[in-house]
Amino acid sequence: MKKVIIIGGVAGGASCATRLRRHNEEVDILLLERGPYVSFANCGLPYYIGDVIKNEEDLFLANVELFKERFRIDARINSEVTDVDPDSKTVTVRNLESGESYSEEYDELVLAPGARPVRPPLPGIDVDGIFSLRSVPDSNQIKQWIHDRNVKRAVIIGGGFIGIEMVENLVELGIHTTLVERNPQILPPLDPEMTVPLRTALHQHGVAVYLGESVNGFERAGELTTVKTESGKSFQAELVILAIGVMPENELAKSAGLTLGPRGHIIVDKNLRTSDSHIYAIGDCIEVKNIVSGSKTALALAGPANRQGRIVADMLAGRGRFFRGVQGTAVCGLFNQTAAMTGLNEKSLKEQVRIEYSVVYAHPTNHVGYYPGAAPIQFKLIYDKSDGRVLGAQAVGEAGVERRIDVISMAIQMHATVFDLEESELCYAPQYGAAKDPVNVIGMIAANEMRGDLSITHWNKMGSGGAVVLDVRDANEVAAHALPIAVHIPLNDIRDRQDELPKDSEIHVSCAVGSRAYNAVRLLRNLGFQANLLSGGEKTFEHLRSCASDDAVSMEHKDRMDFLLSWEVMRDTLTGENEDVEQVLAILKNPKVFYRLPLGNIVKAIRRMESVDVKSGEAVMNQGDTGDFFYIIRKGTAEVWQQGLYDNEQKLVAKLETGDHFGEEALVTGGARNASVKMTSNGNLLRLNREDFQELITQQTIEEVDIDKAHQLLSQGCKMLDVRYQEEYEESHVPGVQLIPLPELRNRLDELEPDTQYIASCLSGKRSAVAAMILKQHGFNVLVLEHGLRDWPYEMVSEF
Repeated sequence: MKKVIIIGGVAGGASCATRLRRHNEEVDILLLERGPYVSFANCGLPYYIGDVIKNEEDLFLANVELFKERFRIDARINSEVTDVDPDSKTVTVRNLESGESYSEEYDELVLAPGARPVRPPLPGIDVDGIFSLRSVPDSNQIKQWIHDRNVKRAVIIGGGFIGIEMVENLVELGIHTTLVERNPQILPPLDPEMTVPLRTALHQHGVAVYLGESVNGFERAGELTTVKTESGKSFQAELVILAIGVMPENELAKSAGLTLGPRGHIIVDKNLRTSDSHIYAIGDCIEVKNIVSGSKTALALAGPANRQGRIVADMLAGRGRFFRGVQGTAVCGLFNQTAAMTGLNEKSLKEQVRIEYSVVYAHPTNHVGYYPGAAPIQFKLIYDKSDGRVLGAQAVGEAGVERRIDVISMAIQMHATVFDLEESELCYAPQYGAAKDPVNVIGMIAANEMRGDLSITHWNKMGSGGAVVLDVRDANEVAAHALPIAVHIPLNDIRDRQDELPKDSEIHVSCAVGSRAYNAVRLLRNLGFQANLLSGGEKTFEHLRSCASDDAVSMEHKDRMDFLLSWEVMRDTLTGENEDVEQVLAILKNPKVFYRLPLGNIVKAIRRMESVDVKSGEAVMNQGDTGDFFYIIRKGTAEVWQQGLYDNEQKLVAKLETGDHFGEEALVTGGARNASVKMTSNGNLLRLNREDFQELITQQTIEEVDIDKAHQLLSQGCKMLDVRYQEEYEESHVPGVQLIPLPELRNRLDELEPDTQYIASCLSGKRSAVAAMILKQHGFNVLVLEHGLRDWPYEMVSEF
């Protein structure tokens, strides 16, 4: 009987074993797995740590018993292969539970050992609190560490897929997270400008992002680990996770004398056979071909590993199969954003592949604009300039992103061109897409250039050679975000104002996202002008301009970060002794109506809120009526409709769901409702009446002092308390200030002097307001620095 030994389970090894059994009932199959689980979903590990996946059992795809009973496969866990002898065709196996070793003979051997996390030999790398994530035991260790030490701060090193997913899940657990990445961008498979929406999402959720920072060591003191960088920065946290990539598990391949590639991956032929004709290799440990460029690469993704396992099973069963190669199709979620990619990126084309290519951008919505909830997709398409062959695509957005990249992924598989994208017949209904799907739109733009109907100038050439930059947006758009060196003529005015433009030089045309600019280019060309499109409009320009600099993150986003951190701490403070309000606070999405008010009043107000059941179609409040209640949606969905000032047309302006609130504007101003709210499903509302709401908002707020008054008080003996995080403080702080990060404040009150007046400070004033509430509860004399430290004009010092 032919005997096949497969080393490694998970995606590649497990799929190979089960498919081989489906082909042949007689072959003897032995599957050896070093870990405690023969097949598990390692892609789900970050979400298990984040409690999105509640049960460990849900990660297991199959167990030893299933392999035995359903497939008659001898699957052995905790069985480490320590040596492969190709001459005798034997492997040496060590039982990790008993410590005993034994030998097994094979006729054919399949290596699927995977890859291991990179763990560089940096000073302090082995101190407590530093983890890598590759297996279920790894995830359980991290979960236990978070629970046992009540982790409030974490540092993620590495901004790839695992790093980004871990950031999201830790933030959702209420852990302040710092991301350190040595590259000037996150998610290196994307081109830099495509990462800007993701970096914005990180900042909006309070993540401190440090790009271009290489870690050079660690120190452990008490419960904190300090992460040090080559630039001199240091970050303290209770938890550190290394997510800086993987390297192939190639020790067995070395022991067998197999040929390895320049980065240690096992070399295989198109049938996935190694340099030994009786040994195959699959998964993260092998070198593969990129089907677009033809170059050699390595790709640690579950999809290719699974397909490789099936192909090797076919080969072992006597069927001729070969592996086409990879193209790097991948997707990653980050808070409300999805990023997906396939094929080559522009970086690789510039550095490795000699293909004359072109790039176009578009920003279509995921479905038609008139159907509620339409969200933009930031789209980039790369194609061969000689024949229009699709080389790669990237997209980022809130919805519908992965669907479009999947379409283009298959187009690349079929060697399709931009003309095929233009003609693609895709699903359309208002809630799903548009008659011109985003795939069609990006294909049409590229096809127009290929046909000569459109000439594209890339943004790095904007205004070059004496060209005029023409912005065809409306005046209000230009006022909000102006393009440098641009002439402004709205699209509708071009015919009447064409004499303002030169016919003897190029005109580079832009709008918001590219659609109006395309129409302007066609119009100008028909009028005899040399007009070129700046693809993707002002939105693409902003992404390109800001992709290499963290300074581009707006103060609005930093304010949002302050706000979210403040609310989390305040919510913890409230729910610690008021469990009956915890559910309300947990669902409340935007607590802006509460966050500056005394804690006790908020508790009192929520306890007074009454529960009301509502039916689908019911109008909860009408525009123009006197304000009567403040509402929080505990269950259900609703729509907000508003009538314009100069017409009677009702327009849908917002959609509400669980956790949203409404109705406070009339109660605050004493005026009438400015919108109507209608339920779109059966649900339940919490409501607070006018009198209780007025009592809530008219209570005395925390006293603030402006910058000059604060500076005067400091000179008179008052002390400043900085409640930002360590990394913010080290970047820049007021000399002599005392640092206690807001999440630690309640546990470090003994470090403050009861008879001293303090001025609480943070970035924008939000965290310091919450700090002041907590301190006042404990009898301290405290003021708040109005608007925070962002405009502090006096001396500041840095630790760097």
